[in-house]
Parts: sequence; structure tokens; C-alpha cells
Amino acid sequence: MDSEKLTPEELTEEELTEEEPTEEELEEARRRLYAHLAQGEADVKAGRVHPIEEVFDEIMRELDSLSLDDPHNQND
Repeated sequence: MDSEKLTPEELTEEELTEEEPTEEELEEARRRLYAHLAQGEADVKAGRVHPIEEVFDEIMRELDSLSLDDPHNQND
């Protein structure tokens, strides 16, 4: 489909369906999130803590850099 000939509604629908993650991608994202949270819990228990502003900034940078469509963010 040529995006120049699409109505705004069709364009939005096409963009949404193209960007919709698969169940496998969502499951992998969940596993990564839980692993990250488990590591954070272990760090807190061991006394390895950082200022909250730094932690939030790091998390936001990581989220901004992630793309489910990027093959470098996929584990085979």
C-alpha cells in the first residue's frame, strides 16, 4: 500500500498493525523485565543502591533505545 494514498484512519490502522508486537516478543520483554527487577532486588538486599534520579534516567535511556523490531534486541 502506498501511504500517500491512505486516509488518516487507514494510515493509523496500518501503522498500528505494523508495530504490533508478537506474543513471543511480549514474552521476551516480560522475561527481561523480571530479570532486571530480580537483579534490582538482589542489589538492594546486598546494599548496592544508587540515587533514584540516576536509576530513573538509566531506565529511561534503556527504554528509549529499545525497539522490538530491532534484531539486536532479540535473543535467538
